[in-house]
Parts: sequence; structure tokens; C-alpha cells
Amino acid sequence: MPTQAIPPTSRLLRSASGFTVATPDGEVIMASPTADAHWVQFFQKLDSLRHVHMEEKRKTMKEEIRSVEFWRAVISECLATFFCVFLICGAHVPWPRYEPTPGSVSLTCGFAMATLTHCFGQISGSHVNPAVTVAMLITRKVSPLGALLYITAQCGGAIAGCALLFGFLVKFDKNISPGTLFSPIKMIMMLKKVILSVM
Repeated sequence: MPTQAIPPTSRLLRSASGFTVATPDGEVIMASPTADAHWVQFFQKLDSLRHVHMEEKRKTMKEEIRSVEFWRAVISECLATFFCVFLICGAHVPWPRYEPTPGSVSLTCGFAMATLTHCFGQISGSHVNPAVTVAMLITRKVSPLGALLYITAQCGGAIAGCALLFGFLVKFDKNISPGTLFSPIKMIMMLKKVILSVM
């Protein structure tokens, strides 16, 4: 069967012998599965998934606070932030016989975030940062109650991670430069942009 051009406003349906293309005026033609046809089918599936996700009913606060999944997500945010702060801050600490290098710190941060995202991403989204949770709240990807409890859990996990690390430290530098404050703010803004662009 000769391959026919697919009209741009047509609807693509999968059939056993190839692709059936239904045009707006009701005409049905057969087309061999070309690369264009595969792309059209791919984007139709993505569009249908988006509509299914949009039509999901959002739980009320009463239902949300009673669900086990919600509390699992809150606890996982606390644990993820605890490990994140402990590992990443610990990578920056100069130990008695070891001075951290930029490469070791970067690898520790990257592997820590990748591991935490892999472990907790399916449970809570692995925000690990109150700034990310606020961004998710603004874009309505998390409920106000969820955002409030996520931020509370993240602050608790961060304090616990710092306390554990502080218990391990022999000595530390108490002098903090202004760059220490503004550098993380820039990195958080970049992190939020990346997370929101892939969600």
C-alpha cells in the first residue's frame, strides 16, 4: 500500500496493519507507520496523560491529613533533609587529617542529592528544601497543608542533621563571610528553576 501524507489536523489511531488516520471531514485513510506517525501517537499519549492528571480530584484537607501516604511523605521529607544537611555540610568540614577539595565536595553533594531523590522522590517528591516546597505551593503542585507540614518537617530534619554533625566536630570556624549567605540564595534560585522546568 502506498504511503499517504498525513493531514495536519487529523487524528491518529493505531491499527493492526499500520495507522488509521481520521481526518476532520470523516475520511479514513491508511498510512504506513512513518516517523511522523510515531511522533503524533507519542504526543497524543502525552496529551491524554496530562488531561488524566488534570482531572484527578484533589483531596480535601480532612482526607489528606487522615491518609497514610501523606504522613509517609512528611516523614520522608524530614529524613531526606536530615541526610542532605548532614552529608553536604559534613563534606565541607575540614577534619583533623583531611582537608576537603572542591572535587570531593561537589561529588558528595551530587551523589547525595541523586541518592535522596531516588529514595524519596516517589514518596514525597524529594523537595529537601523549603524554598522548593514554596515554589511547588505557588505552582499548586502541593496543597497548603502539605507545604506547611513539609516545611516544618524539613526544618526539623535540618536542625537534627546539623546537631548530629555538630556533635562530631572537634573544631569549626565561626567566622561567616557575606558570600556564604548570598551564594546559597543564587544556587537555590537555580535549583527551583530546574525543578519547575522538569515537573
